[in-house]
Amino acid sequence: MFACIDLGSNSFHLLIARQNNGKHEIVERFSEKVQLGAGLMNDGLIQPDAFDRGLSCLAHFVAAMDAHPVKYTWAVGTNALRIAKNSTKFLSAASALGIDIDVVSGEEEAALVYAGVSSAMPAVPESQLVVDIGGGTTDIAVFTGGAIRHTAVIPIAGDQVTNDIAMALRTPTQ
Repeated sequence: MFACIDLGSNSFHLLIARQNNGKHEIVERFSEKVQLGAGLMNDGLIQPDAFDRGLSCLAHFVAAMDAHPVKYTWAVGTNALRIAKNSTKFLSAASALGIDIDVVSGEEEAALVYAGVSSAMPAVPESQLVVDIGGGTTDIAVFTGGAIRHTAVIPIAGDQVTNDIAMALRTPTQ
């Protein structure tokens, strides 16, 4: 069995699967709104409450994986772990739980998103555009015949836009 963990700026996801007749069969999947990147733009740090939520979620994921004969695990960290000044501390704490996290570049993240999207769609020779609006970045990738042609990582995403709109709509207190 295989397990993949996606540690996003807003949510963490765990997918446990097995290979069956050359196809991946999903055994269990979990998603949890951790908001690891909440407050990150204020001081560049994963905030203590977000840090604790992240580790609590990972402990839950470890228990879920322990319930299955998982032989291979791949954990991928994205924008919050790329930019946080204290990401090394989080990575060490996760490692102590048994989860070693690969922090990927934005371009690698875009390629992984495409791999996930394309695995669920029929192959086409035309160019494809994949846009992933995450909690910390928006990743854009153009693929032709399955090969990456262009990628862009824009540091504007769901959480920042939501916060900016909320700030713009605030009315002064009297």
